[in-house]
Amino acid sequence: MKFKILILVLFISIKGHCQFMSLSKYDTGKYRETDNAVIYKIKGTKYETDHKTFFSSENKMIYKKSTDNIISFVIYDKRFLFVGYYPNTQEQRMMAIPYEVRALGKLEVIDLEDASKKWTYEFKEKSPMGNIKSFNPENGDITYCNHLKPEKSNQ
Repeated sequence: MKFKILILVLFISIKGHCQFMSLSKYDTGKYRETDNAVIYKIKGTKYETDHKTFFSSENKMIYKKSTDNIISFVIYDKRFLFVGYYPNTQEQRMMAIPYEVRALGKLEVIDLEDASKKWTYEFKEKSPMGNIKSFNPENGDITYCNHLKPEKSNQ
């Protein structure tokens, strides 16, 4: 009985931890790799990305990079695509730490079920994606582990 309880607690903690992870680490069900992209299956829908410039689904572009910034894709709750923007500097390119713990300059959140729903955030202080605890799509509020709250831009 103790073993079953231990397995249950372990499973619940892993599931909670996986709600917000890098796309490459998230249990999206990697489907296959093409020459220039990777295809993931999220809730039965296939998504394609090269992790650097675009994120698309069934010949529909959900996100295409339009700036010189370095970007990082993260999936939250198997529904929201978080696109983090980092300055394209030599220092950023040479950093050994993952993007989830780097300070963001800008963040876009895109609803994968309805790509026309987007939220944009500008950051003035250190706000890494790894500190995000939850996202509320009704009002666009992001809750941080360290209780920081970004200001929503007017875009």
